[in-house]
Amino acid sequence: MMKRLLNIGVLSLLISGAVVSCKSDDSVFSQNPIEREQEQAKELKDLLVGAKDGWKFQYFTQESALGGFTFLMTFEEDGHVTMVSDHADEGFKAWRTEYEIQLRGTTSLVFVDRSWIHELSDPTKSALRIAKGFEGEFQYRYYGHDENSIFFKGTRDIKKNMSFVRATSEDWKNFEDRKTAIKNIGNEDDPIFRSLEVDKGGVVTKYDATYSGVLRFLEFNDGDSQDLIPGKKGVGIGFTNTGLYVQPAIDVDGEQFSEFNWNESTKEFVSSNGSGTAVKIKNVKYPEVWTNEYKNYMFANGTTTIGFIKEHLMSTPSNSEKFLRLITPITLDRIQFEFGNNKVEIEYQTPNGNYTYIARLTDTGKSGKMSNGSWATSNVPNNIKELNDELFGYGDLMLKEQSYNVKYTNKVVTVYCGGVVMDTYKF
Repeated sequence: MMKRLLNIGVLSLLISGAVVSCKSDDSVFSQNPIEREQEQAKELKDLLVGAKDGWKFQYFTQESALGGFTFLMTFEEDGHVTMVSDHADEGFKAWRTEYEIQLRGTTSLVFVDRSWIHELSDPTKSALRIAKGFEGEFQYRYYGHDENSIFFKGTRDIKKNMSFVRATSEDWKNFEDRKTAIKNIGNEDDPIFRSLEVDKGGVVTKYDATYSGVLRFLEFNDGDSQDLIPGKKGVGIGFTNTGLYVQPAIDVDGEQFSEFNWNESTKEFVSSNGSGTAVKIKNVKYPEVWTNEYKNYMFANGTTTIGFIKEHLMSTPSNSEKFLRLITPITLDRIQFEFGNNKVEIEYQTPNGNYTYIARLTDTGKSGKMSNGSWATSNVPNNIKELNDELFGYGDLMLKEQSYNVKYTNKVVTVYCGGVVMDTYKF
């Protein structure tokens, strides 16, 4: 009997404990999921609207191949947002549009009307992959905040972490100052070659790279010496009001270098933490090390032909901003290069006829220097003459075979001439 009473007592204690436990759980889950999400939505909106000078969003959409784009935004209670962006010249003009806080399982900030931020997801302005724009998104899942930041995750790329940081009045006041850095790293008339130099107390190591202003990406050249960031083919470039920053940061003996300021006297970007080590980015005419592939095209026996076909090669990775600006309004089918006998024949094939420019080539050790150029006929339209001057007036041709293909299996060969860079097919 005592044993039975003891068991009943133990059972009573267990039931009592279970009831207490259930009450404790009820206090934790006093809100239903809809109420919790509504509370999060209010929290997010209060944060967005409550920032005196708005928010700054430094957006690296695809860190392995694209650089960063900065957005400054002020949010209003009625669902309007005003933003500026450094993604393009027109982005510096303020755009007032609309946003919503939507309940989608996770509280989300959605830019519902067209804005500068949509430019990065516009399929007609693709950078890397056809119809993917600049790999950007315009809706972000809210995951919390601290005193100075709001944290989001991507919707398409659910593992991507992003954050808005509180902006300052100086961010807005001096935003257009970054145009100087954008021009200094990517002046369209300069060659695209860059030297990234690590200066350790006067001992300088140079790393060759090329810069794409379209992609905002500094890509290291291939080679055993190009191992500055193991496992990475380059760094993305973003801009500040006083210079630029790179992502990922450059690590030198455990020291991180990410923010660079422009040195007007030496014409270079410099990052220094006061330790005696500095990292510099500068424009150069030629890389330290360059492929000899150009010799197989320009100075080999026989003739070799490559060509830019407008229908297929307008959206390839290597085309420079200057080339795209020049070629877009011109009606032509292709630009074809025929190399042989120490000369190049550049043929412009248009619906109204074909026009050929012929120049001598001299081997510089890294390029073919053009000279004594003239047209094969006298009936060349002025717009074709002007196009040729803009494309090849720099007079120094460099070539590089690429590892990627575009639509066809033909080898892609990139032509460099000053600030003009274009992809061509080998025929």
